[in-house]
Amino acid sequence: MEVKGLWNETKDTEYRVQARKDIVEAFNKAEKRKKPLIDEMFTDVYDKMTPMLEEQKREMEEHIQKYPGEYPTSIHAKELYTTRHGEPKKYI
Repeated sequence: MEVKGLWNETKDTEYRVQARKDIVEAFNKAEKRKKPLIDEMFTDVYDKMTPMLEEQKREMEEHIQKYPGEYPTSIHAKELYTTRHGEPKKYI
């Protein structure tokens, strides 16, 4: 690409600087967003929760209730996120 004049050190530096700005901007935007529903840690795995997942979910809920000061649930969403078109987020 350099031989053909399509790329050079200046373009490479500019690209890297802009890429870093874009990444930091996206990271900062994501950090402001609430974390997913706590339940999604379990419901997003399989179409139907397995008995083991149900047990683990119950244990986690009990643990959070026992130590509420250690797990600030206010940082989590209260409902499912939607796509940019306002539709419920679909899982594969």
